[in-house]
Amino acid sequence: MGKIDTSGWKEYRMSDLGFTVCHGSRITKAERVEGDTVFLTAGFENCGVVGTIGNENIDVWEKPITVDMFGNVFYHDEACAGDDNIYAFLNNKLSRMAKLFVASSVASVTQNKYSYQQQFRQGDANKLSVYLPTTPNGAPDWAYMESYMANLETKVAESLTLLQAAKDTEKKKVDTREWREFRVWELFEKLNLRFLPNRVFDKASDISEVKSEEFNLPLVNAKHSNNGIMYYGRKHEWEYEVLTIDIVANGAASTGDVYAQPQETGVLYDAYLVKPKAKCVTGLILFFLSTVIQRCVKDHFGYDNKCTWNKVKHETILLPADKTGQPDWAYMEKYMRKVERKTEGMLNQFVST
Repeated sequence: MGKIDTSGWKEYRMSDLGFTVCHGSRITKAERVEGDTVFLTAGFENCGVVGTIGNENIDVWEKPITVDMFGNVFYHDEACAGDDNIYAFLNNKLSRMAKLFVASSVASVTQNKYSYQQQFRQGDANKLSVYLPTTPNGAPDWAYMESYMANLETKVAESLTLLQAAKDTEKKKVDTREWREFRVWELFEKLNLRFLPNRVFDKASDISEVKSEEFNLPLVNAKHSNNGIMYYGRKHEWEYEVLTIDIVANGAASTGDVYAQPQETGVLYDAYLVKPKAKCVTGLILFFLSTVIQRCVKDHFGYDNKCTWNKVKHETILLPADKTGQPDWAYMEKYMRKVERKTEGMLNQFVST
């Protein structure tokens, strides 16, 4: 669908649209009781859903739009509850399609504005506003929104059909019976990359969230999306390296995230870069390795158990091995080239629909 012309849209407070805002409850993982109520926490994966709970004396919201501390926005078409990093916007008079439209518009405001360093909290929730299409008399054009979302849903359904077709034709599960275990430290070394100027680092002036000609070096930190990159620095002020893997050590949702960084990359904080010891590793092989490492560490570490190098280096990963017992780099390269070609083919199909 083409880009929407928003020049005639109007700004509305969520409260003026009939939404009431509720704040989730502080419930630690240890305090959760098994039950049937969908439970939300901050994070993009699975729309913030981390399981179900049965705790008593908690607020249960009916089909809310939620915004978490990072600015992630979702509409939930079911009853759910959330922890204290979740804000729920409730309106039982609007349809599902209207709420989906509102949620998308809210996300366009919040997702690039909030982060771990600048969190979405009660004050932001109270004054949250959204831009929406209007009728000639200045009221929200709910009929247009519902029609637009219905058409979009049809298009998404067609894309999902293509995805299923691609899945049905994908190669069989990889046979790992001949693969070999390696300790992470055997294959990787941790890099100690620094901020170079002989002065105190100033976050306000030394980095930017927007890449530009001045701020041109990606910096890894505790980022749970965008390939682990939230900030950019001046290239001449940072030590950097190419063909590395980024491991996030800290963060409410990002601990244990692993990203391939084939380009020149530096380190800000709450993450670190490791570099393969083998000189033959290519960008494609990095993606293979980063996937394997994440499968190993993501479920082992969390906010209360940091994913530090001193722990990760002793973890065991499973990799294809050649006849000499060394990692089969040629196999990894060939496998990822097949994945790359297949992905390009799927994207071309989506573009043509």
